Amino acid sequence: MYKRSYLAIIMAAGIGSPHAAVLYSQGFATFDDALTSSVYFDADPVYDGIADPVLTGADLTANTFSNGRLSTLQQGTAAQGGTYFLFANTLGTIPVAEVWGTNSSQMVPVVAGGLYQFSFYLAGINTIAPAVISPRVNGINLEGVTVEGQTNPTTATYSTPTTWVKHTYRWQAPTTGFADLSLVNLTAVDVGNDFGIDTITFETIPEPSSILLGVLGLAGLAR
Repeated sequence: MYKRSYLAIIMAAGIGSPHAAVLYSQGFATFDDALTSSVYFDADPVYDGIADPVLTGADLTANTFSNGRLSTLQQGTAAQGGTYFLFANTLGTIPVAEVWGTNSSQMVPVVAGGLYQFSFYLAGINTIAPAVISPRVNGINLEGVTVEGQTNPTTATYSTPTTWVKHTYRWQAPTTGFADLSLVNLTAVDVGNDFGIDTITFETIPEPSSILLGVLGLAGLAR
């Protein structure tokens, strides 16, 4: 009898499917050309409206084929969600380039010890020199990092063109402050290296210990 009651309580508490709170999302549903927009290859103000003379990403002026633009359709690839996706065509010769990132007005407040996950969708436009995307928070690489006993996957890449795949990485905030999100492409060639990014999210992860304590408390009350 007690076992059945505990099972009912656990199911009611939603164990196994805790609800995360989305703190930031970017679906590229519209073309945002305001100064508060995200950094879409922040190398030329003609693309994102941010007047930054320093090349922090690819040299857009050297490539006119939609590099760093929001696109509705590129070579058979449609947006994963919404209307647009961020399309990148050839990074040129910069060895490490930030292909997407939040700016100072978009950084997400976080608390010390809090658990979070950073997700995005990636698709290859072709399979020539595939991009290798490194997700970062405050400049720190997330790939391969172990958070609360779970190890993040390696860098994100692709083998099948036009197929969107979701990549998710966990992060634990070392201090209370802000999370500066970025996606960095580690592939630096001027042939191939064509890809799309869509539906970026940053959300909380409920701590398992807190969930378990809540269930045990409910179980005690039931008993």
